[in-house]
Amino acid sequence: MPTTTYDADILGMLIIDPSLIRYAEPRISPEDFADRWHQSTYAALIVLSRLGQQIDLYNLRRQMHAPDWIMPSLINMIDAAPDCLHAEAIIDEWVRYVRGEQ
Repeated sequence: MPTTTYDADILGMLIIDPSLIRYAEPRISPEDFADRWHQSTYAALIVLSRLGQQIDLYNLRRQMHAPDWIMPSLINMIDAAPDCLHAEAIIDEWVRYVRGEQ
């Protein structure tokens, strides 16, 4: 599975459950993501979280300064996200994978 697919899975989980951002932030930097679109999405999630703003698709798109047509891509991240039940373990596994620690 390409790294960008894993990237989208992680981002989808963070959008679904923004409380996971507090767990992810010290472990993940925007540069850990394979492409600039995912880097921008993650950076926007971090900014919204730090500002205490509600994390939803509208605010995320606005924080990214992205056009309206980007919404289906954000929705696809949510639809493809794995179950958040074991989200911390999934995040840790992704970080090890991205950094070549497996």
